[in-house]
Amino acid sequence: MAKKKAKHSSGQQFLSPEQYMKQRIRTLPIGQCYYSMSIFGSGIGFVIVSRLHTGGRISYAVYIVDTFCLGVKASNYELRQDPEELEELMNNIDSELRVKKCSYAEAHNIVWGAVAFAEEGGIEPDKSFALTQYMLEEDTDDIPQIDYPFGKDGQHFLCAADRRDADRYLPKLQAALGDNFKYVIGVEDSDDYDWADEDEPYPDQQSEPASVPPLKPVPRPMLIYPWLMDELCKPENAYCLNDSLIDRLLALPHEELREDLETIIRFSIACTKDKEIHDIYYIDIRYGGMVANAMTLLTEVGNDTSSLELLLEVLRQPDEYYYHHFSDAAIEILIPALYKLGHNKLDTLYSYMEEDEVFFLCKALVAYAVMRIVWFEPERKPDVVEWYKKVLRLAAEKLPEYECINGITAGMIACTAVDVKSIELIPYLKEMYDTGRVAEDVFGSYDDVKEDILDYHRTELKVKCILDVHERFRCIKEKMESQEQQ
Repeated sequence: MAKKKAKHSSGQQFLSPEQYMKQRIRTLPIGQCYYSMSIFGSGIGFVIVSRLHTGGRISYAVYIVDTFCLGVKASNYELRQDPEELEELMNNIDSELRVKKCSYAEAHNIVWGAVAFAEEGGIEPDKSFALTQYMLEEDTDDIPQIDYPFGKDGQHFLCAADRRDADRYLPKLQAALGDNFKYVIGVEDSDDYDWADEDEPYPDQQSEPASVPPLKPVPRPMLIYPWLMDELCKPENAYCLNDSLIDRLLALPHEELREDLETIIRFSIACTKDKEIHDIYYIDIRYGGMVANAMTLLTEVGNDTSSLELLLEVLRQPDEYYYHHFSDAAIEILIPALYKLGHNKLDTLYSYMEEDEVFFLCKALVAYAVMRIVWFEPERKPDVVEWYKKVLRLAAEKLPEYECINGITAGMIACTAVDVKSIELIPYLKEMYDTGRVAEDVFGSYDDVKEDILDYHRTELKVKCILDVHERFRCIKEKMESQEQQ
């Protein structure tokens, strides 16, 4: 017998925010719309579209649009908000970017036109657009067409933040456009920009600043619970939430809390990822401790799909991001997160180990998390052993050229392999050590590792690994306080 969908006391069927966007939002009248006046000059900017509810509330979506190449780079939405919420957002954005009111037709043509232009280059809009597109009308002939100058000098112009960003988009552009596009790759040395056309100067709006500019307001992400970000950022909550606040947050609907926590963490990545492209993304020191708190909470309510992928994206960030947001408490924050979100996704975790240009400590954290499966799910030890065999074989293959695994990472992997307590791993460890590239000062020589495995195989391993969220927050606080005293 099919289950009936939940209804409000009024008898109306309850819709999730996602369902409401897909089924109802287009039935509301269009409200005020805006766009950044520099969106075609600098190549990136905001478009905002609102819809009006009876009773005075509004819903709205914000699109970050790259008019030079990539189309919709990011987007988000808010439902049933007070108009003052949008006014505050507009004030924050307008302090950095001159924003003007516009007709819906203008907003529609900018967003859908940018999407179409990007698709000509083989670039799909950000995944968030699959939902936020419903705040817009369908792209049909019913909307008056307005022609806008997408691209730069008539061509797709990719502003890649780094090599990894370039590797993501260049093959798609080349497949779709051949050589009929230009690109620039941001690098740390401002005297060494990689241009497709070296005869042209680097555009002023994308030049690397000689020093970090003064802190500027950063547009806040749109959340189901707008107050959540403030709680995670309070100085007294830095890296440690008290028990009552933890319980209050975890009493929220877990799917809504998960969505907000993921939005906050994605916001932190955006603050650093595109700083070569636009200065609105510079990190604001007011957000210190926010990501650590969000990640610890996400460990409780996250899933092994979007949450795990976001966690791995965090682990792909530069080492500056790692130290800024997690400091010396990374082990207490990230290993439980990797275990809880990824313990059923060993293939995904192995694929991450194969990636290049990842901070070496982050790969070590993945190995530590996989090893913990043996502690908490001993019946799955054979799966863990097979995972380690693949990783050790990968290390033996890649270490000679220091591809994807370096000597320090290899030493840390050897350390975790000891705690798996498997004699089967000994020949794989020997193959890795035979490369001569393992940093033996991390854990020891091959003979040391072999001896430890044999000893552990004969004895019971005593372990302590904290999974309770309250205890974990207390442990993080102790670690941070200890660091401050040193």
